[in-house]
This record gives sequence, C-alpha cells and structure tokens, in this order.
Amino acid sequence: MDIANLRKRFLPNHLSIIFIAEAIPDSDDRFFYNFNTTSHDWLFLGLIRALYPDINKEVKYLREHKKEILERFMNDGYYLVDAVDKYLPKSTSSLERIKMIANNSKNKIDEVKILISERGDKTTKVILIKSTVFKGLHEQMINAGMPIVNNQMIPFPSNGQQKRFHKILLDTL
Repeated sequence: MDIANLRKRFLPNHLSIIFIAEAIPDSDDRFFYNFNTTSHDWLFLGLIRALYPDINKEVKYLREHKKEILERFMNDGYYLVDAVDKYLPKSTSSLERIKMIANNSKNKIDEVKILISERGDKTTKVILIKSTVFKGLHEQMINAGMPIVNNQMIPFPSNGQQKRFHKILLDTL
C-alpha cells in the first residue's frame, strides 16, 4: 500500500484543522486513511466519534462506511498527518519516541507550513494527539508560530483513554 498517496487522496481543498498523530502504524490495515480497515483503527474511531455526533457510533457501521466518512472528514477540512513518517516499533520507549519526534520537528513544521500556505489560511488550526507528540512537538511548533490550539495533552483513544480523548478534544475545539 502506498501510504503517502492514500493520505494525499484525502487532502482537503481547504484545511480547517490539521491533526498530528505519532507515526504510521505497524500494519497497513491500521492506517488511518485505509478504508478497508477491519481492526485496531482506534484513532479513526475516536476522531469520528468526537467530531461527528450525528454518525452511528457502532464500530461495524464506522468501518463499513469508512470511505464515505473519510470523504466527509476531508470535505470538512480535516487532515491527519504523523509526527514521524515511519513506523516506530512497539519496543520503542516513550522517551525514545519523544526524542525521535523532537528530532523530526523541523521537517514537520516545514510540512505543516506548506500545507497551511497551500491549502489553509489564518483560521487553520493544528491539534497534537498523544502525549509523545505533545511533548516532542508542542514547544517547537509554538516557537515557530504554528497555530497549535491544544495546551494540554490529548491521549490516544485506546486502552481506556477513549472518554478522556473525546472530552479533551471537544474542549479543545
């Protein structure tokens, strides 16, 4: 699977919010923009449940309609990128992840600046998802003048963090 092209397929004409998650998953089947996902797509499920209260929340429904939901996500100006554009093995500690994200911060800042200059405007916002992303990017992105809107960590929506994710994300929006 060509992850870069699949992600670009859902690049909005106008960006309202750029979400930055940690890294591409260990399996193509778990990739956010893969509309053939059958399991472990916690970020997709969490974001959609938070952003779209009118959509059926059943996992089966969300997965069966993922392509249409991703098109709505795109049409609403939402876009998700990763802080690190490669897979991070499960054995990578949180501190190592934070360091890798921080070391890639210049590249990510440049990428976000280009996205905003080409497809956004002064109202475009950036939201950092997961503690490692927040710790590795928040300060550098703020210092670079990026429109970061979350001043607290938003947990990844799995392992019992789904309700916290939902609440903090909605409070941020």
